[in-house]
Amino acid sequence: MMSALLHFPHAAPATVPVVAALALRAALPHAEKIRIEWPNDIYYEGRKLAGILCERIQGQPQSIIIGIGVNVNGETFPTEISETATSLRRISGETQNIRRLWISVCRSLVRSLRNLTPALSAQTVAEFNAHAWRYILRPEVSAAPLEFQTLLSDGRAQCNDSIILDMAG
Repeated sequence: MMSALLHFPHAAPATVPVVAALALRAALPHAEKIRIEWPNDIYYEGRKLAGILCERIQGQPQSIIIGIGVNVNGETFPTEISETATSLRRISGETQNIRRLWISVCRSLVRSLRNLTPALSAQTVAEFNAHAWRYILRPEVSAAPLEFQTLLSDGRAQCNDSIILDMAG
């Protein structure tokens, strides 16, 4: 859908994907049924709807590219993901206005990222926890799905068995 290059002089890089995921969730229709798999995958009723990829720019540690992909008007998906993916068109049964959606996402991102700080507020942590997908698949950490417990103020995820995940896994 889009990429944005942003400069965050006071933010911890691990907080950016979390705040961007909350902003994207808020901008999408049917937000009440949308869940976020830490840190940045967006699900609707158990099917992947969108994803966010944040990457720091080499030599410019305060600059981050936020890439957002949303399945908007797709009706079919490749066989290997047909049972696990969905789109806004599939959800609503109607063709989506991509321009209107893009404007909504941009506005939500600007509002959410405008005052980003090194630590997430208690309100942001509570909002994320309220909309979190409860299981995280990280085969490099555990063969079994990890159960998400809470978002930490620095953007890391605390899972069952006291496992703390950062962006690297």
